[in-house]
Order: sequence, then C-alpha cells, then structure tokens
Amino acid sequence: MLSLCAFNFVGEGHAQNQQPLQPPNLSYYNPDRSTPVVKNLQCDVCIYGGSSAGVATALQVSRNGKMAIIIEPGNHLGGLSASGLGETDIGNKAAIGGIAREFYGRLGKKYGVAEEWTFEPHVAEGVFKEMAAEAKSPVLYRQFLKSVQKQGGRITSITLESGITVSAKMFVDTTYEGDLMAKAGVKYTVGRESNATYNEKLNGVQVHQLHQFDLAVDPYVIEGNPTSGLLTGISPEVPGPVGTGDHKIQAYNFRLCLTNDPANRIPFAKPAGYDPQRYVLLGRYLKAGWPASEVFRKFDPIRNSFNANETENETTPSLQVSDVKDARSLVGKLKRAGGPFTLYLKQQFPSELQTKLNAYDENQTPAPELVQAVVDGLNRQIAGPLFYTPALFAKVQMSAATRQQVTQNLTGEALRRLNVRLLQEAYPVELGSQIYQKVDKNNHGAFSTDFIGENFDYPEADYATRERIFQAHVTYQKGLMWFMGNDPSVPETIRARWSQWGLPRDEFPETGGWPHQLYAREARRMLGGYVMTEKNCRAQEVVNDPVGLAAYTMDSHNVQRFVRDGRVWNEGDVQEKGVLPYPISYRSITPKKAECENLLVPVCLSASHIAYGSIRMEPVFMILGQSAADAATLAIDRGVALQDLPYSELKAKLDAHKQVLQWGKPAVAEAPIANIDAAIKAFFDRLKNGQKQTVVVYGTSLTRNGAWTTAVQNWLDKQYPGQITFFNSGLSGQNSDEGVAQMQDQLLAHKPDLVFIEFAINDAHKKFEMPVERGASNLDQIVRAVRAQNPNSAIVLQVMDVPWDAPNGNRSFSDRPQLQGFNDNYRTYARQHALPLIDHNPDWLRLKDTEPDKYHTYLPDGLHPNKDGDLAVNWPPIEALLTAARDAK
Repeated sequence: MLSLCAFNFVGEGHAQNQQPLQPPNLSYYNPDRSTPVVKNLQCDVCIYGGSSAGVATALQVSRNGKMAIIIEPGNHLGGLSASGLGETDIGNKAAIGGIAREFYGRLGKKYGVAEEWTFEPHVAEGVFKEMAAEAKSPVLYRQFLKSVQKQGGRITSITLESGITVSAKMFVDTTYEGDLMAKAGVKYTVGRESNATYNEKLNGVQVHQLHQFDLAVDPYVIEGNPTSGLLTGISPEVPGPVGTGDHKIQAYNFRLCLTNDPANRIPFAKPAGYDPQRYVLLGRYLKAGWPASEVFRKFDPIRNSFNANETENETTPSLQVSDVKDARSLVGKLKRAGGPFTLYLKQQFPSELQTKLNAYDENQTPAPELVQAVVDGLNRQIAGPLFYTPALFAKVQMSAATRQQVTQNLTGEALRRLNVRLLQEAYPVELGSQIYQKVDKNNHGAFSTDFIGENFDYPEADYATRERIFQAHVTYQKGLMWFMGNDPSVPETIRARWSQWGLPRDEFPETGGWPHQLYAREARRMLGGYVMTEKNCRAQEVVNDPVGLAAYTMDSHNVQRFVRDGRVWNEGDVQEKGVLPYPISYRSITPKKAECENLLVPVCLSASHIAYGSIRMEPVFMILGQSAADAATLAIDRGVALQDLPYSELKAKLDAHKQVLQWGKPAVAEAPIANIDAAIKAFFDRLKNGQKQTVVVYGTSLTRNGAWTTAVQNWLDKQYPGQITFFNSGLSGQNSDEGVAQMQDQLLAHKPDLVFIEFAINDAHKKFEMPVERGASNLDQIVRAVRAQNPNSAIVLQVMDVPWDAPNGNRSFSDRPQLQGFNDNYRTYARQHALPLIDHNPDWLRLKDTEPDKYHTYLPDGLHPNKDGDLAVNWPPIEALLTAARDAK
C-alpha cells in the first residue's frame, strides 16, 4: 500500500482525480468514471465530505502535523457556504472562534475589510481551496462511498465506487447526509422524535404562525369541491397531535444567488418538465392578497464589490428635498441610528439637529424644515473628507483598487463618488436609488423555494434515488422562478419586479448560474454517546465536555402541507428565538465505543430534531470539524479510542486553538428563577455595615413611570434611612438599542451598586424591527458594562407584564409578535449567569385567566400598569426578593 507522499500531492496537485472535472450538467450523482492511477491510498485522517466542516478538519489536521485526504462526492469544496448560502446564519458572532472565525476573516481580506459574513459564493469557494492547499490535503472529487471495512470496533479502510481504497487511522464524516457513519454501522435516526422522547416542547408535529398560510386558501382542484381531489403538493394525511414523532424531515431547497444587474443577469428560463399545477396553490395565495412586501422578504443582500471608476448610477453630489422619495423613513432611520454607517451620519449632525431628530415622533410625517436640515447635513458630508474616518472606512465594502485610490486621495472625486454610493446603499428606497446587487434568496412565507414534502426518502436513499430527488428540486425551483415572472396568475407588479432578478453569470458558470449543491438541512442524525436536546438549547442542561458553542434559534422549516377546516395549512415550522450560546458535547460528535472507536461525526451529530435545528449552522460545522481534528490527532498520538481520550487534554488543545467553549458563567443546575446570588446579599451586607449604596432602575416606560420603582425606593429608605441614593433612568418609548447607547450617561455614570433591568417589552415592538438575537446581545452588553465598572454590583433582571389589545386602539399585544422570544432572552440569561430574575408573566397570566376584569383595569391602555396594578402585581415579588436577600444568612 502506498502512502500519500509517493504522489507529492500539494492541495489540488497533478495526480489523477485532483483537478475537479466539469460535470455535463447540474447533478448530484456524477461520479468520476476514469480509471484511477493509484487505487490504494493511506493517510492519518480520512475526511469524507468536502463541506466547510471537511476543509476546517483538514486544515487543523495539517496544523497538528498529520496528513489528511478529503473525499468529496461533488465537484466543489465548501458545501453550502460555497453554494449560495452567503447570508451567514449565526446567533452570536462572539461564540465563534478558531478556524471558523479565521474563515470569515479571510473572506474579509478579499473585500478589504476585517471580516465578512455576507459573501459571494465564488469568493467563499476560493477561500476554501486556499485552506485545503495550505493543509496540503489532496482532494478526490466526484468520489462516492461504496463500502467500509472494519476490524473489531475500528474502521480500517473505505472503498470508493471508482475502486480507490483509502486506509487511515482516523475517519471523519463531514457530509450532510452521514453516509460514512451509516455504512460504518453506527446507529442513527431520521425524522422527528416525539416530545416525550427527550421531554421536549418543540419536537414532533408543530403547527405555528410563521411561514404559514396567513390567508385562507382553498386546497381542492375545483375550489369548494373536495371530491375533485387535492392540489399538487398537499398531503391527504392529517398530521398527528402536536408533539407526535414521525420519520419526516424538514424541506430542502437551493440557496440561490441572484443579481439585478442587467449586464450580469441570466433571465429565469422555463425548465424542461415544468408543471404549472405545482404552482396553482401559490397563484391562489397571491390572489387572496399575499403582499409583495412578503414575496420579496428573503432577498438578503450579500457582497457585490464595486469600483470607484465605474460610470453607471452616476449621482449628482447635491441632494434636493424633492429627491427624497421617503422622507419619513429616512428621518426615522437617522433617529434610530441603526448600524455604524447611519450612526456615524447622525453623529456628524449639529447638536441642534440631533435634538430635533431625537424628539421626532416616528408615527408622524416629518416637518419639511426637519427634512431640509437632514438633506443639508447629508450634502455637507458628501462633499469631502468630513465623511471619512478610518474606523468607518474599514467596514465599507469596495474593491482593493478602490480602497487604495480613495486612501491616496481623501478629497478627490473617488471619495465623493464613494460617499454618494454609501448613501445610496444605506437609503436605496428613501433616495429612490437603483443599486445593482447580489442577494442570497432563501425560502420565506407559506409557499416559496422550499420543496415541501418531497425529500422524505433522501437521507437513506441510494445515489440514483438521490439524483432523482435532486433533479425534482431543480425542476421545482426553476419552475417557481419562471412562474413568478411569467404566469398571469401572479400580479403584474410582482411579475415585473421579479423579472428584474436572475442568476449571476459570474457565479456557478459550469451550471449556468445555478448552485451546485442542494441544501439538505437535515438528514441522518447519529445516536452517539450524548444526545443534544432542547434542554441544552435552553441552558436547562449544560454539558461538561464542550467542543464548541451553538447559538442559533431553534429552527425547523416546514415538513408537509395538509387540509384542516377546508383550507390548506403548513406543518413543521419552528422559529423559537432567544437562544443564547450554549456548549456542544464532545460525546455528541463521537459514536458509542461499541459501534466505532475511530470515527467522528461533526455534521450529522447526535442531537434531537429540534436541537439539531439550532446547531446545524455552517460556522458551527466548521467549529466542530476543527475540534474533531484535534480529537483525532490526539487519539492517534496516544493510541487510544476516541471515547477514551481524556477530555482535559482535548480541552487544552481546543483552548490553544482559540475555540470558544463557554459563554459567561457556567449555568447553575436547577437554579431557582429568583436566585439570591452573592452580589445582592453583599449589597445588603454593606447596608447593614452602614455603607451608602446607589440603586438604578433601567428600562422602558414601565420603569420610568412604574409605581413599583417608587415602592423600591421607599422600602429601601425605610429600611436604611439616609444610605440610599436612587436614580430612575427609565427611557420611555425606547428599546435596548437606546439602552446600550445611553448606558454611559444614564446608568454607568451613577456607579450603581444595585441595578434593575428590563427592556424586553419594547425590544419586541415590531416598529423597531429588532432581531431577538440583538436583544440578547444588548442585554449582555449592559450587564457586562455594569460588572466591568463594578464587579460587585448586584443585578436583577425583570420580565414585565402580559399586554393586551385595548379598545382604545392600542395594539400592545399584536404589535409585539415575538415578545415570548425577547422575554426568554432574560430567562435564559439569568439561568446561564446565575442572576436574580423576577418574572412577572405568570402573575399577570393568572390574573388574566381568573379575574379578567381586574386584569383589564390594571392595564387600562393594554401595556402600562396603573398604580394599583403595579402595586398589586409587580411590587410583591420584588419585595419578596429584597426581603429574602436582606434576611439571607
């Protein structure tokens, strides 16, 4: 048997099977049928799957002084990260370290910025190829697994359909399907467990409001006639009760990269095999009133570098009030100052104008003089260097040539054009600008790019069957693109707008601009030494052997369509937000020892369906791939089974390689929600010793105008006369973005010893368009800032009342559709950091159910408790916490 050194392989060297051959067309199963020069290969670590995880594994294996081979069934490296998934799904960037973070840094260098998380597919694949070349890992393209040879509990070699056999000491399955794991005899599952299996809440059958038919649509071929049969794509089966398990899986699609640049656009073509019946349901939904704002929701912008010398879209350097197409939105954005670019603009305005912006009521049309002042301010900044700062400049996308050109002439035409372009990109709707761009087109809504219900056989299918499923998805999604731009059942305005988009000529050239890889969101899932579950995602159970963090929403796309009450419904979608970073167990990427001692599975890892929905993100796969490489090489050096590797040794290696393994303080198992932590006890100990203390209450109008705050002050003053300085720093009408922005003046300047914090109820208001993840991040920033100033500060978090839609027109409940997720931010954070949390929700819900008249009286406008309500519902648990902390021994 020959080792790799006999071939002098370097990355994609000159040996047989090293250069990716061009497939004849878009396909899943297109094996290399040429006769291999060498049939027997040997390495330290054999990696099956050239996904992002596979490349990260290879690079770390190399850095550990070992040799790896990557075997890729397709024709490309990088998996979905190089096949259209350019809008990175991520819960919290701070949870990402190691090679995964390095990857986004390498992407950033391609665009002239520090890091890039929204990128073009061809740029991502280029980075993956560079990483594989740096690892000196040969890549065998278009090679499909045939069989696995085992001796005892170890894999000795694998054989590919081409006749090549690869022997190795360790094997890593980095495919999205788990094919190597399955052929190695490792146990796995497919589909959804019941909630009862792991004592979960979000597994099994789920019918929710998101990505749902918001409008009633008739499901029958002849509307109103059940005997005519169901429309294509609707299952005749009725799903079981909520939480029931099955073997069905969430829908797949292609993550399309689209462009609206006419010079780069390939128009959507009508595919062979186009079946208009597939889209009748969508036509009816559009006819029922599904709005264009929803149709075009998931056109997520990604990088599209421009050059300062380009001549298209030339814009005069002077704006006029008449040029502003949406003055209200423009002024509103500047008021909120979202993002570094918009915040910078606002900071450059005179203080008088900033004051007017802050006072502006976004529910009103801005006064003409305010719009004129904003336009004048923008014009001044377009003019020259005032608009430039190194910090801002580092975050702006542009080609390297443009960056150099602007750097060399900060007062020239290049800078002026850059300034204009930045304004256009920041305010395309408000300024009526047309910016050519690329987007990552993902599924959105009840009927979109997901081919719902048509992938159930894919995980365990043979290669030929997978090819048929793959091609069915191609035909469906190409047909959808054609339908939206051409079918008369689509409103003309939507057709016209849809037709402005197409496939990019400069992406995926060998497949006509179409991504080469199907997005298999979930297939097999190993049943390993530890099963990650919803409890891990909620920090109710914390592992002690982490190999990385996950941080994304508990997420599942729809699974099937069915009929209930004479209308069509989607089933399977879950979007449970408010997940903070949590650790993933080493045992979840290793099989049980009796099944295999030298295999790691960082992609199809051991997790329940709903936990996998949170873990299954590309950055996490890279993290787990790197950790798998460290485990594999350590086990080789020690000559032990992976399951016998001392975790302390693995952790030391992971720490050295900049993996992030812990988020905040370790969670306290089964800690009570209203935890009496050491900090609040110490606060009272200092008061008992006669020291003066400062208390700050920080939050929304529920804090600013809350009778509970006065009750807190009066209680403390009565207990400790003359020792308490009290500040009410509530920010009426504001969310935690403003809480972060003003925390220096309104919170930290007071040097608090005890802080009460609540912002969730305003974070949830849809007018702020705040992602739940940002609410969690803001809370973390505020807490960390308080503790950085004074490590002994006591911090109490609060979840406030349960709003309702009052008769006076206040939609306090309906305008906060994700309130549960924002409230969960506080609950989860309190558990993870062992902070006291006062959750008022149960008391308000109990009152709502048992005494609805009193509930409505206490919340007269649907949101703000009156004095009686505050003192009757919110104050008692606060008093109980303070009393318990005072009396704690």
